[in-house]
Amino acid sequence: MKIHVAALIALLAGATAHPLGAAPSIVPLQGYRIRSWLGSEGLRLGNVRQIAQDPDGYLWLASSA
Repeated sequence: MKIHVAALIALLAGATAHPLGAAPSIVPLQGYRIRSWLGSEGLRLGNVRQIAQDPDGYLWLASSA
């Protein structure tokens, strides 16, 4: 019985190892600009709850009050 359990565990470990090894490598993004906003610039203090982008490319941030 213990041999069957050990064989099952080894089989499951082998079955999950291959997909994890096939994960794509991380590629850095290019052509993006990162900008942060402060409370003195008009961002309400608190966590940003939602972000939306309009058709003109503007970002709209919804924060807690």
